[in-house]
Amino acid sequence: MSHVVEYVHTGRRSPLAWACSALIKASGARKNNDAKARASIDSVSEPADVPAAIRHRFSVTTTQFEGRPLWTIGPRTGPSSQTILYLHGGAYVMNIVSLHWKLIAAIIERTNATVVVPDYPLAGQATCTDVFTYLEKLTPVFDDIRQGRPWTIMGDSAGGGLSYAWAQHLRDVGGAQPDEIVLLSPWLDVRMVDPRQDGLEKLDPMLPRRNSQKAGEAYAGGLSLTDPRVSPLFGDLENLPEVSIFTGTYDLVNADARSLRDALKAKGLAYRFFEYPKLFHVFMAVTFLPEAKTAIGQIAGIVAEAGR
Repeated sequence: MSHVVEYVHTGRRSPLAWACSALIKASGARKNNDAKARASIDSVSEPADVPAAIRHRFSVTTTQFEGRPLWTIGPRTGPSSQTILYLHGGAYVMNIVSLHWKLIAAIIERTNATVVVPDYPLAGQATCTDVFTYLEKLTPVFDDIRQGRPWTIMGDSAGGGLSYAWAQHLRDVGGAQPDEIVLLSPWLDVRMVDPRQDGLEKLDPMLPRRNSQKAGEAYAGGLSLTDPRVSPLFGDLENLPEVSIFTGTYDLVNADARSLRDALKAKGLAYRFFEYPKLFHVFMAVTFLPEAKTAIGQIAGIVAEAGR
């Protein structure tokens, strides 16, 4: 079997993580996200601005690409040795939020990498096919930015699914593959019919299942929900860079993460799997949590290995 890492975070859930999960639940986040997902299918979701504190700490360049913002964020101390293409989550219908920017900043601090963040088209106004066309046009622009440096593709939630689907596409068309693939709480099967999700839905304080399914259908457009471009869990897993998967067990899409791990294991393929008991969806974006700090350190170590 190829190189395999399976990490299960030990120790009790930190008081901060417990309190954060309780606050998310008490705030009605799942109901709010359900309403946001439903509304975003029929409206334009605008991206959150890069916070002033991040603009002060890092070099931030905003350009327009295909009529949409494209952000390039990196250290002020000089050129980076690594580049990350970061695809944000939001069920393919919601745009980047402030927590994404905080996570990206934390990763830059730990890696000294340059991070390219595209405002890719969202469902409601676009479909999976449109997003792939956008990424195809973006590829030469991204290649100019990274200038031959090693690179990692990384994404959270729907952005994690898109990252894995895009890596499969690059392989299939003979494109330049990333050196590493990092998936954070990835949404890999938009059908959301895994029977384990019946139990996970009771534990997850954040994700709505019903309207996530509707968002996935809107994103698919005329494609099958099991088309690998839509649900990369059904794609060919061979001949890809090593994939690292981060997941919490109180996350509705923990089932997807485990399914991918099991499929890679069955094929004898390389992977890294990091599981955090009782942690919620994209917990690593809550960067002050002890568990998030540990996960970000692990992510930084993986990025550092790119190109070795």
